[in-house]
Amino acid sequence: QFELPASSMMRVLNNLNTVENTTRARTQELLQSIGRTGQAFKDAGGDIETLSSITAVVVEKTGRSGAEIGNAIKTIISRMADMKTQRTVWEMTGVTIANMRGELTPIGDILGGIAAKWGELTEAQRLDLTVQLAGIRQRNVLLTILKNWLQIQLTTLRQLQTEGSATQENALVMDTLVKKFESLKAAVQQAGNAVVKAGIGQT
Repeated sequence: QFELPASSMMRVLNNLNTVENTTRARTQELLQSIGRTGQAFKDAGGDIETLSSITAVVVEKTGRSGAEIGNAIKTIISRMADMKTQRTVWEMTGVTIANMRGELTPIGDILGGIAAKWGELTEAQRLDLTVQLAGIRQRNVLLTILKNWLQIQLTTLRQLQTEGSATQENALVMDTLVKKFESLKAAVQQAGNAVVKAGIGQT
């Protein structure tokens, strides 16, 4: 997983909350995907915002679970290390998966680069490319990612722009609880004062 410091957890919660509020994906599904492929995605140069956006869009378009999507992304990342796959991607799209030292290009740049060239590929090229990158079983997930890359980017941007959505919602809940507590405390004090007055009156 991403092993984020405690100081970043509220930011992550805010972002996941934003995704849940603006897509049909639930936070549980996002966390399932992150749990399955978070570390691999991070090692591939990705961030949690992009991963959660990919997961949300694929959930919407395919109805697959977060766990299934996480496994598919993990497979795609693994297959990117294959030299034959790297050569195929380069020849068809001009996208470099790894440099001469074997260091991977950030996964977001790879997927975005392929998506930018998607419209120029023939159906046969698309089939060959997606099967090599994802395998037959996970091909549909990769297809969904590439065909909806703009929506994925917009979902990521929305996370970065909508700061504090979860914090604001939690603040509303806390404000309600505080008001209820203050009201209860005032009622108790008022009752106590009435008892004191009654006691004084009796003396």
